[in-house]
Amino acid sequence: MLYVGDEAEKQALLLGEPEVFFTTPAHDGLPLVMLRLAQVDLGRLRELVTDAWRMRAPDLPAATSSEPVRKEPTVGL
Repeated sequence: MLYVGDEAEKQALLLGEPEVFFTTPAHDGLPLVMLRLAQVDLGRLRELVTDAWRMRAPDLPAATSSEPVRKEPTVGL
């Protein structure tokens, strides 16, 4: 399951690549799509996950490479 920016982006993915992206009635109105992993190569999957991650973590600095920014684990008190 991937987060997308908004309903328009969700519909564009669903209509543009129905062999890759799909949804279910339980996700109506939510900016989420599911994808068929067998239909996506590793490079495209990396791009999709990175884009989804960046949309959900906008307060973190953008990575200068294609690798996501890693935060150090925090230890609870």
